[in-house]
Amino acid sequence: ALKKREHDAATYIKPQRTYADIVMNFHRPEGNTEETGGHLNVKLVLRPTIPNPDLSVFIDESREDDKKCLSLSLGRDEGRPVDFLHIAGNTPVNKAKELEDVIWSHLPDFEHLRESQIGEFYDGLETKVSYPLALSQLLIAYHLLYAQKITEK
Repeated sequence: ALKKREHDAATYIKPQRTYADIVMNFHRPEGNTEETGGHLNVKLVLRPTIPNPDLSVFIDESREDDKKCLSLSLGRDEGRPVDFLHIAGNTPVNKAKELEDVIWSHLPDFEHLRESQIGEFYDGLETKVSYPLALSQLLIAYHLLYAQKITEK
């Protein structure tokens, strides 16, 4: 299905990458050649164009086994310094919820917007949840809500 859309992606989506504040790349876990559904890993490129929520609280308090769920590193993307946020596809529910709480703690004015359907997707007629998807959606929402808050001041 993706092969059919390569032309559209090259024409309309990939050119926007340079200007994006966040770039997402969902991928299979290393060494896994099978489809993993809601358990895809995600690598987010977080550009310093807008403030990102401080996730160091979660990372600093993480035990060694929890670091496999989330890692943050510095790097370069298209020649510019960026943060790389890696979220593992096998992130346990409790860790994903903790991370969601950390992100929401940066948006106290919007706590009423917490949505239970975050991270949901359909596999045929069945509703499933992907925590890497949920956390990615929440980070995008964070940026939108943060921008709204700034423009209202």
